[in-house]
Amino acid sequence: QAGAQLADHLPKIVPRLYRYRFDPTPRIQNSMCSIWDAIVPDTMATVQKYHKEILDDLVLNLTSGQWRVRMSSCYALADLLRAAKSIHESLHQLPTIWTVLFRVMDDVHEGTRMAAATTATTLSKICIKAADVSQGKDGKEVVSVILPVLLETGITNLVKEVRSVSLLTVSRLVAAAGDTLKPFLSKLIPALVAAAGELESAKLSYMSTALTNSESRELLDDIRANATKHHFTTDTVVKCMPFVDIEIMREMLPKIFELMKSPQLGTKVAVTHFTILSAHYLRQDLEPIAGKLMSNLLNGAFDRNATVRKNFSEALGQVSAYAKEQSVEKLMKKLVILYESKDDDVSHSAIARMLKAVAKAKIENVKDNEAILAPTVFIAMHAPKEDESSTVDMFEEIWQDLSPTRESGIRQHLVAIRTEIERALNSSSWTRKTQAANAIKTICKEMSSGLGDQREQFIRTLLAAVHGKTFDGKRHVIEALAELCSVKDAETAVSPALASDVIDALLAEARKQDMVYKKHAIAALGQALAATNCDRFKHVYEIVKVILSKNESSLDKDSDDESNEGARQRREQLLELKEAAYELLGKAWPKDSETQDKYRDVFFDHCAQSYPVSSRSTQLAILTAIGRVLGRLSVLNSAGEPMETDNVAATDRDKAITSVIERVASIIDYTLENSNQVRHRRDALNLLDILLLRLKDLNKAEEVDKLKNIYTKYAQDLSKDSSHEIRSKVDDIKVHFK
Repeated sequence: QAGAQLADHLPKIVPRLYRYRFDPTPRIQNSMCSIWDAIVPDTMATVQKYHKEILDDLVLNLTSGQWRVRMSSCYALADLLRAAKSIHESLHQLPTIWTVLFRVMDDVHEGTRMAAATTATTLSKICIKAADVSQGKDGKEVVSVILPVLLETGITNLVKEVRSVSLLTVSRLVAAAGDTLKPFLSKLIPALVAAAGELESAKLSYMSTALTNSESRELLDDIRANATKHHFTTDTVVKCMPFVDIEIMREMLPKIFELMKSPQLGTKVAVTHFTILSAHYLRQDLEPIAGKLMSNLLNGAFDRNATVRKNFSEALGQVSAYAKEQSVEKLMKKLVILYESKDDDVSHSAIARMLKAVAKAKIENVKDNEAILAPTVFIAMHAPKEDESSTVDMFEEIWQDLSPTRESGIRQHLVAIRTEIERALNSSSWTRKTQAANAIKTICKEMSSGLGDQREQFIRTLLAAVHGKTFDGKRHVIEALAELCSVKDAETAVSPALASDVIDALLAEARKQDMVYKKHAIAALGQALAATNCDRFKHVYEIVKVILSKNESSLDKDSDDESNEGARQRREQLLELKEAAYELLGKAWPKDSETQDKYRDVFFDHCAQSYPVSSRSTQLAILTAIGRVLGRLSVLNSAGEPMETDNVAATDRDKAITSVIERVASIIDYTLENSNQVRHRRDALNLLDILLLRLKDLNKAEEVDKLKNIYTKYAQDLSKDSSHEIRSKVDDIKVHFK
């Protein structure tokens, strides 16, 4: 009778009694179990009958104000789900159950949190089993219901335990659901990729932002990127890849492009990693969308963060391997334009990295576009090499991919390279001008058979670029101009008119006041004069006279504000300038006898007076200059050699020879007596050898005897010198006296 009276109230009583059976207090739990057994004769049938009422009551009380109610609801819910014949009985409530459980897993009461975590794990296992590929449509329905809440609320939740169970569930769903997951991949994969960035350690992100050292920051960011690639979300993406096809890729493309613009490093790395995976899995099927992917990846490859740039470049390279030929060609042209329009090393490095990535993925993409790339790559590999910068090295490697032998590559693309060099020299960028000049120097060095008719066009371009104010790196421009004056054996020499223009330009540069630049200008002038045999000694002497008249010791501090270090540096610069000046005198010494007669005594008098008071390095420069002058000195020509003039009386010539011998002999004597430097002694002995050879041809016995006395004075000591070169030279000179 009592059972009949309660029958009408069972829909309200059963749900409460069911929950009370899991009360955390054992006494209450036992009492409620007894009542349950008395009222409910068949537990399984009753639970099945009132399943909806029980479930609604439990979901409602999961957020009760009393912790014991919340905890009992969690345990009761787990028991109810396990006992259910099918999860489909609770399908309409699954999103709510997951959402509420996530909230309770962050409960203030520890026991409640643990109970919620246990229930969530149970629910996860049941959902995974129900979503198995063998369940067919029913499995797909389960996935469609639970996936949104797991992606939107679970995997990016701030609570670690919530994220963990959500990611584990999604990962196992992917493995269990198989290809039935395909309809959901266009939402699942972007969500997982976004989560990779959102779940990144905030401490590491803050540390990266706080670091001031760029190398340390890049190293830390590389570690962060590597962690992202091995994150649980990324591993889940990898499991999804076998089910991704081109249609799914098309569908998710807008979201992928949006993720590429994310401010978070982790998301950017994850999306590039997914792009690389797509290229590997889809291969040729990726072709229809490869062009769009490359356009968006190109933007990311110029990101401010070095690690992001590297990952975008790698992804771009992998996608390009399966792109259309027209798309790859368009990319190559775009990179060339970007290199010319951007003048910073970061952008140039990004371009080099992209080209390297393209070549690594498919070398044919680079080789097929050789005509487009070669001129720019050749210019790029001659950029000023900054410390720790690998940009130039990368461009050199790309050139090796384009042309294994440098000379053949230059020869093949010489006209295009010249056009690119002209464009660079005409630009307003000093860096571009320096690159172009360095490129010309390489061309001169590598082209064994010469430049042919291209040489004069290069010279005219450089002449136009050399005018104007001095800039950092301009020395490379004048050095290139001097290099172009030196022709190969089989080549036609530079025309006299053009050679004269070159010398005029270099003379103008040598008159500039900046001592460091002036040194390079003088060296370039000397090289050009030696190559063209132009007689400009009068102008050279005017420049050199001013330099050699300066005294290093007089270069004290310009003001009280200038440090001693500044004064010392200026003295060193003047010494180097003097050495360059002596070298110039040697190279510029004219063939014309009249010019020689005018400056011969001046030159040798100056050398004899300056040598003893000069520094060691300057003395070497003087010895080298004297050696070059003696080799072309007309008064020392043998009787059979032309002197280019017939009006030199024999007595005047004898006086000139005697004067030269006296001064050079004094320098030789001073060097052998006072210097223990191998190079000084060697050069002094070379001068002695040159003079003896010339004087013997001229039958100048008196002068030969004078030189013999110097030789005899030091021969014994020199024959015991530790340098084999010195001992050998002594033996060579000894032959002259036999």
